[in-house]
Amino acid sequence: LLIAYTYLRYANQVYSAGGSMLIKSENSSNRPDKVEDILMGNNRSQNIQSEIEILKSRPLMARVVSKLNLQFGYTAKGRIKDQNVYKQAPFSIQALTIRDSARAFSMKIKFDNGKQFRINNETVKFEFDQVFENKNGVFRITSNGILPSGGMEYNVTWHPLESLAGRLARTVKVQPKAGGTGILIIDLEAANPQMAADIVNSLMIQYD
Repeated sequence: LLIAYTYLRYANQVYSAGGSMLIKSENSSNRPDKVEDILMGNNRSQNIQSEIEILKSRPLMARVVSKLNLQFGYTAKGRIKDQNVYKQAPFSIQALTIRDSARAFSMKIKFDNGKQFRINNETVKFEFDQVFENKNGVFRITSNGILPSGGMEYNVTWHPLESLAGRLARTVKVQPKAGGTGILIIDLEAANPQMAADIVNSLMIQYD
């Protein structure tokens, strides 16, 4: 029991978010669906499968990544485990210039106090809204209105759009709710519950 408690207390948690959507075909004529099925052939299952592939496609997920600004990921360093702080970090980073847009990179940001921070344990200190440059590009960090405590350390990662979209697209699960219906169930797992919900909701919006 002690081992189980320790594992559950310190293991990285994974959250699941799900949504459902109704796929409706637009008929150019006024004929009832059943009459059209008899005359044209019922290809609803093929159409639903096509829509499933669209929902799981990388181009659609790339639009989701751009809309939610997911290329930057924020992780708070803890004593034992790290925590994904999507939309909870006290700052946001803006990339003014990326030197190599095909290569992922990460930066350590440590706050000495509520206003000053250091990048990758360097001695130079920066403040919010100050532009800084390193081997990865030119960036600016802005405050989100939350005062960070001194000693807090964050790991910021950046991933190329296509590679991140492809990785997320592979994690999306789309399946019909029941045979013969146009209702699709979308499931996705992520390290942050708000992130999982936002991706599912944004995926349905971008599809629409």
